[in-house]
Amino acid sequence: MSYQKQNFANGEVLTASQLNHIEQGIVDVESAVNATKTVVDNIIDPTLSISGKAADAAKVGEAINAESERAKGAENQLKEDLGDLQRGKIVYKVIKNSYVDKDTGEIKEYKNWDRTDYIDVSAFDFIYVTLENGSAYSGWYDENYKYIKRANIYAGSPYKIPVEKGASYLLISAENTRINNMTIYAYASRELKEQVNKLNDAVFREEFPKYYTADYLKTKSDRLNRLDASCVAQFLFITDYHAQDNAGNSLGLINEIFRTNNPSFLCFGGDAITNYPNKEEAIAGLKEIHNLFDGIRGKWFPIIGNHEFNDPSANDESKRLTLSQVQAIFNRKIKCDGYSGVTSYYADDNMSKIRYYFIGCDYKSIPYDDDVKWIVNSFLTIPDGYGVIILSHTGLIYDDNYVPTGLVGKIAYIAKALLSAYNKKTDFHSYIGEDKYLDYSSLNFTPICFITGHVHFDGIYEYSVSGLNGKIKCISTTTDSSKEYGGLNRTFGTKDEQAFDVISIDTTSKKIYFTRYGAGTDRTYLYDN
Repeated sequence: MSYQKQNFANGEVLTASQLNHIEQGIVDVESAVNATKTVVDNIIDPTLSISGKAADAAKVGEAINAESERAKGAENQLKEDLGDLQRGKIVYKVIKNSYVDKDTGEIKEYKNWDRTDYIDVSAFDFIYVTLENGSAYSGWYDENYKYIKRANIYAGSPYKIPVEKGASYLLISAENTRINNMTIYAYASRELKEQVNKLNDAVFREEFPKYYTADYLKTKSDRLNRLDASCVAQFLFITDYHAQDNAGNSLGLINEIFRTNNPSFLCFGGDAITNYPNKEEAIAGLKEIHNLFDGIRGKWFPIIGNHEFNDPSANDESKRLTLSQVQAIFNRKIKCDGYSGVTSYYADDNMSKIRYYFIGCDYKSIPYDDDVKWIVNSFLTIPDGYGVIILSHTGLIYDDNYVPTGLVGKIAYIAKALLSAYNKKTDFHSYIGEDKYLDYSSLNFTPICFITGHVHFDGIYEYSVSGLNGKIKCISTTTDSSKEYGGLNRTFGTKDEQAFDVISIDTTSKKIYFTRYGAGTDRTYLYDN
């Protein structure tokens, strides 16, 4: 394929040549199918249908695979370019042994200090800079590279800076040991976002039924855009997919959300399948669902649920998958900052200053001991000033009327550990029955919420511990399958056939917003820690 990945530099607005290059790449991807057909036609004996001669199956397979890989490579490069543009990552060049005079904006030589080149910020409303200890030796410049005023880059992870009125460029300088580790992100202008969306439309053509009307999707998208203005994080949560009972339209909707609103990631809450008659079919079913979700535009973080083991209700070892078999499917592409080695892991979002935990379970819906022990110990590494969100397959205990009454035992233990860490306790057990204690006294973070699936209804339980300050909202989301649970009407052939949430986190007002796609309603919760 002719497409070559572009390394967009300095947050530049797309030029005509760059746009043309991307569009040509799209044409290349679209032509891949025709190219494959041509190659195959040339290999297969044209007399096959008449003479009955066998084609060279090996050569056909090789040709198809080769063309497929070339097409996939081009498409992946396109996705990377478009993803970088949407996320607003700014690539900067470092100029050695020079700095910016904070009073005049003049560039001066100085050993062991480095500066950026002129970073084009004309397309951005805000930028986010992560620079250890910050720097006052930076400046805003107009379109003619004329100095406007000093740019104060304060310490923070990251520090949000509004682009100075009239500024087209930014220069940042600091000691070379710091500036080489600096990261810069930006909010792109509406014009640039529209350009990227048009290109995305050409690469990703998702289909979903017309009963998800344009008005319905716009209403949801507008709500997410409003929330995005005040929220530090937005992500999707879909759980209890149960492929055999699923209408199968959530994936198209999810890609549409990534196109219009660009949330940070998708969390898949577990139970990709229900059950199959044997292990082989269960493995094939799990792989199919994971391959489908692996093709979404954004990051995705899968969680292992009880149904991932195939037949948990019957406890049938002849049908039940082993942990290693499930891990081989789930863990192959997970990118995280910490991993238990069993089912659980965490990822730090340095932009929003939130740590996300993802907690799986066994075939009986019980978290593994090694997971729990690892999690409560990993609380010691929560970065200063962060919020913590825990996403788990299992969590709530409930009565016959779908009213939450408490937390599953080991989830309750994790919640107690989180509150103990929030209260800076010095004597929390590293695990049940152990003599080792964890010292949480140096931690400074805020518990935000638990988010769970498994129970197949929308619910909330407020967890607290006598003698500890703070409470934790434990919020469940209903199943994405089309079977009726928890009093929700679920009808194939209507928008209610699916059900998942986009979750927005406002750390200033301490609110958690659930925007529901499909059956159910939007929800808003206050976390008061």
